[in-house]
Amino acid sequence: MPFFYGYRAAIRSEAPTTERPKNSEPSESVDRPLIIRQVPKCEITEKGHYKKELRVELQIFARPERLWQLVIRDSKFASNKIADGEKISRRLATMKKISVDVMGKSGSISQVDLTRYVVNSELVWKQRKSFIPGLYEIETSFEIVPHVEENGTTLVQRRVFSGLLVPFLNRAIQVARRDLQLSSVELRDRAENIG
Repeated sequence: MPFFYGYRAAIRSEAPTTERPKNSEPSESVDRPLIIRQVPKCEITEKGHYKKELRVELQIFARPERLWQLVIRDSKFASNKIADGEKISRRLATMKKISVDVMGKSGSISQVDLTRYVVNSELVWKQRKSFIPGLYEIETSFEIVPHVEENGTTLVQRRVFSGLLVPFLNRAIQVARRDLQLSSVELRDRAENIG
């Protein structure tokens, strides 16, 4: 008997069967339509040796105003200044950036530089992850593009990693890629009131 016979027999015994037991009754069919929700594709683009960009584009059947409220809430701005959108937009027109506080996943508060803020349209901020400038920075952006002819919007999320440490952060970038995909799906489901 060949040595791999036991291994093949074990695989056959664990293989799923398609036969139905004789005593079981057929299950009732469900008339509800099956909605397939796909995880969006996240592209990783190298913008040079020390810069990588993650980009997710997602179609969402919700008004831009609703999507904007969810983006602002999910961004967890700890500063009350962020609530007054028109005031911030005017200040950013005269200044390059505004420093605001953001609450992280662990509950820690860090400071980011808000570089672009257009109500119901665009939100961009930069965060420096080290004390040394140019070592490791992350730029996060949300862009909401309303559809002209049909209902819904397109949400474009970008995360740009830049600095001297970027070539050594492949694993962290892959984790961030997965987080960006899952967070965009969660944002879509909440905007469309699914579940």
